Amino acid sequence: DYTKGNIKTQLSSILRHIPQTYGFQSVGAYNALLSQFNISCEEVSGELHGKMRKGMVYFATDKNGKKVSNPFKSSLFGKYAGVENIQVLIEKSKVKMKNDPSKFILKRTIETAMSTSRTETAFKKQLLEQGIATVIRKNDDGRIYGITFIDHNSKSVWNGSQLSKELSANSFNKLWNEVETKPETNSY
Repeated sequence: DYTKGNIKTQLSSILRHIPQTYGFQSVGAYNALLSQFNISCEEVSGELHGKMRKGMVYFATDKNGKKVSNPFKSSLFGKYAGVENIQVLIEKSKVKMKNDPSKFILKRTIETAMSTSRTETAFKKQLLEQGIATVIRKNDDGRIYGITFIDHNSKSVWNGSQLSKELSANSFNKLWNEVETKPETNSY
């Protein structure tokens, strides 16, 4: 909660535990996980004393994902929040999550929610009741270009397309836009 101040302390308390607790296979998936706590991160690179350096910065965000703080270098939070550690965790997660049985349970749960809910809001609510958060990314025109599922039960983060082609952003875009924009049919 950026309005309470002490942003660095709040970020630290989350960044100390979340990366080690959840499995994620990309920085994008990591960002989706952090968004649940009103945090975002960015990889940065530049030259320092003639050497190329890579790093990560973190921001506090508002409920819409808009940055509301200055950037905080990952080094303020220790090695666990740095780009090298996050990359190591990503590689470990790729191996661990490849054949994780919870993947198939999650896939079935999402497919059930898709077939029983008619709107994006109802879908997200139904999954949240089962411990699954949904992060949907849309462009300025409202088109969905990314969907990520955070399974708090198995502590794993999945992009829809990693679960199956039917759970990709395009599938949801088609499903909800067809449902929500179907023209009224008049019978004369």
